[in-house]
Amino acid sequence: MNRLFLKLGLGAVGLVVGACAAGSTPQGGSGGQGGVSWSSSKSAGPGGAGGASDASSSATEAASSSSVAGSGGQGGQGSSAEVTSSSAAIASSSSTAASSGAGGAPPAERVLLLAGGTTVVAGVLDAGQWSTKSLGGGTNRALAIGAVSDTLAIGVFRDATTGALSFVKHNGASWTAPAGISMGVTTQAAPSLAIRGAAVDVVFHGDDFKHYFASYSGAWAPTAEQVKPVGQDQSFGPSAGAVAVVGQELALAFPGGDGKLYHQSRTLGAWKGAAAHDASDCEHTPALVALDQGPELLLAYVRKADKKLMFATRKAGTWSAPAVLETNSFSSEPPRVTALPGGEALIVFRGTDGKPYTSRYEPSKSPPWSLPKPIAAMNPTVASVPAVTRGVDGHVAELAYVGTDGKAYHASFDGVAWSMPTSVAGPGLLHVALAATP
Repeated sequence: MNRLFLKLGLGAVGLVVGACAAGSTPQGGSGGQGGVSWSSSKSAGPGGAGGASDASSSATEAASSSSVAGSGGQGGQGSSAEVTSSSAAIASSSSTAASSGAGGAPPAERVLLLAGGTTVVAGVLDAGQWSTKSLGGGTNRALAIGAVSDTLAIGVFRDATTGALSFVKHNGASWTAPAGISMGVTTQAAPSLAIRGAAVDVVFHGDDFKHYFASYSGAWAPTAEQVKPVGQDQSFGPSAGAVAVVGQELALAFPGGDGKLYHQSRTLGAWKGAAAHDASDCEHTPALVALDQGPELLLAYVRKADKKLMFATRKAGTWSAPAVLETNSFSSEPPRVTALPGGEALIVFRGTDGKPYTSRYEPSKSPPWSLPKPIAAMNPTVASVPAVTRGVDGHVAELAYVGTDGKAYHASFDGVAWSMPTSVAGPGLLHVALAATP
């Protein structure tokens, strides 16, 4: 049995208590800054507590003097703080409740685009508007991009001239120029990327047809770790693999040299052995995503024998037998899949007619996949497999593709239909990748 080599690639509530100013007529301090929730619901976090007065009235002041509570924190639902003030000349005490802070805005949702051809172009969809920038370089393979946070996204691709595994970075405001992850690290195919906490994990296909792993956490280390369990051969195969993260596990799926589809994982810095999926028959890179409930992983691929789309799920570490996604759906290229809330997912593939189709995975239904549909009434012919990611601004999903004119187009899915595709960048492009901020 051939072994493959694989590569693996908030909401904290801030609370700052304001201090009160001292004086003969003491004033309450400002309330704390309310936190912003980083949950999937994007709701605002609680506001900071009202600040307490730290200076009391003098003994000779009038009985009407009293401390005043600070304002509630901005940013979330402000909490009411009660502060008691007293004067040495007054037997009674009085209290004033701090005002509630204003509700804070949820974090901005953005979509990041990375497209390549004669040049590499990056884009950001923010509040419904695209901004794009040509970064130079170029690629003749598919790209990958992932967002760790609002202020860190990494895109990876193969440099068309040197074959170097290259990357770009977005810091929330600007993009870096393309650069190799390390001297001498090359790839022959599209890399795969997954986010593991604050790390960006990448698995890529070496020029020797073996799989390698790199990871970015402020710097690239490692840059070309062999996908190789202790005492076993390095994993290899005819095509690149796909990765996804479950907790701290990096899961990898790839076609083996014997025509079977293999899965493998890396935990605690070590690779486990690769195992074949029963009855699998695959030669192209599969798609692999982590789900938020139900099965932890969803795998999709094209069966070599008849070009039908297949899928399997992993639950509690055990993979289901591969099954046909839909009897009349065919493709000759790797599909793309994105996870949706509630254990759902959306697949996009380029049909054998050269046009894009999508299907939604809803595990509560039977069959779980919807009938694949074109993305538009006048379904476009596309230059390569489209990219898909979860939706922002109330959409279910976002999709991008490169048309036969070499331009990148974007459309949003509202759960029923796709919006009219709009041009984002180009011409001169061949491939596109998408990612949404957490």
